[in-house]
Amino acid sequence: MPRAITWARPPRYSVKLNTDASVTKGLAAGGGLVRTSDGDLVFAFYKEFGESDVLTAEALALLEGLRLCHDRHITHFVAEVDSSALVSLVSFYGPARWPLVNTLRHIQWLSRQMGVSVAHIYREANTVADALACSRPQQEGIFTVRAELPRRARSALQLDRLSVHSIRLGRVRH
Repeated sequence: MPRAITWARPPRYSVKLNTDASVTKGLAAGGGLVRTSDGDLVFAFYKEFGESDVLTAEALALLEGLRLCHDRHITHFVAEVDSSALVSLVSFYGPARWPLVNTLRHIQWLSRQMGVSVAHIYREANTVADALACSRPQQEGIFTVRAELPRRARSALQLDRLSVHSIRLGRVRH
């Protein structure tokens, strides 16, 4: 049954990190952004990871977002990813293959130190992070102004600020 899905703003005076990854022809990249409760951009990023599988790329994108927040002294927030497998591995210390286990341990350590909880978000509500991960700009970077974002990410950010829904055609679990 189709459902309307939208990005949920964090509580007032708080921020939220959203990350995503993309693997094209075996080459992985990740992107993400931090937004305020008004939906305003704090910063966004794009980073290439080289050869990787999707789950590892998702973990590396989350780790990069956490590191960037840590460097900026941003703490006590929710980090959302659209990989339920990654949320399970991070939250429940599930078994993982090497070297993914080291990335997961680093995510878990940073999350504890910073007071961060990692949650699942449907991909239809994670469109800005998806657009960043898929953007493949000329170089890796950090964006601090909306105008610097790749066009698709800028458009998705505006739609989220306006609370425009996306339609999820698949099953929605509660």
